[in-house]
Amino acid sequence: MRRKSFESVDCPIARSLERVGEWWTMLILRDAASGVTRFDAFEASLKIAPNMLTRRLSTLVADGLLERRLYQERPKRHEYVLTPRGRDFFPVLLALLDYGNRHFAPEGAAVAIVDEETGRAVDPVLIDRATGAPLAAMQLKLAPGPAASEACCARYEAYERQKEERAHRAAARKDARKGAREATKKSTGEAG
Repeated sequence: MRRKSFESVDCPIARSLERVGEWWTMLILRDAASGVTRFDAFEASLKIAPNMLTRRLSTLVADGLLERRLYQERPKRHEYVLTPRGRDFFPVLLALLDYGNRHFAPEGAAVAIVDEETGRAVDPVLIDRATGAPLAAMQLKLAPGPAASEACCARYEAYERQKEERAHRAAARKDARKGAREATKKSTGEAG
């Protein structure tokens, strides 16, 4: 059964998932970022079936994340090297690794991020390029960009309406609790 394609969806997350959302793809990119370039090395590292690896590598080449280069003439052998687009995915892998270490590694980190020159452990933080402020410390939301379609704009308008409705309901519940407390104080004060 073929999965749904996100190719035509006007969401950069969906379009990125179209290219890198399959788990073998991310693991191949992880290995490529660690210096693996040859088919047999990917196969040995990942314990992946050769036909699946061939398909995934072909897709990564077609999507411009890997470049296929001839390294031996007889017999012809190719290696797979990260392109600039593929290297740009490395911080995403680091963020995913850090997330996994913090939330899904009760036994502790099996893989650490370290400075290659010093060996010092690195604690990755996503920042705003313009200000240098950590994204986690900022109040952020997603919003339609300049190339957003009408459907995309409508989706984010709906999100904002839902957010406002939740805020109104929360304020009403808070007011109701406050009113109930005041009524209780008044009734106990009058009774005492």
